[in-house]
Amino acid sequence: MITSSPALLDAADRVLVLDDGVITAEDTHRNLLAADEDYRRAVAR
Repeated sequence: MITSSPALLDAADRVLVLDDGVITAEDTHRNLLAADEDYRRAVAR
């Protein structure tokens, strides 16, 4: 599934972050929110 919905991302076991088709990060939604500023800006609206 491809989504930027925080609710769906939080329910996922694993989140992959894509940048121009390349995986740039992989973790849980909550860990990515805590550790990745770009991810946080992309999904925390």
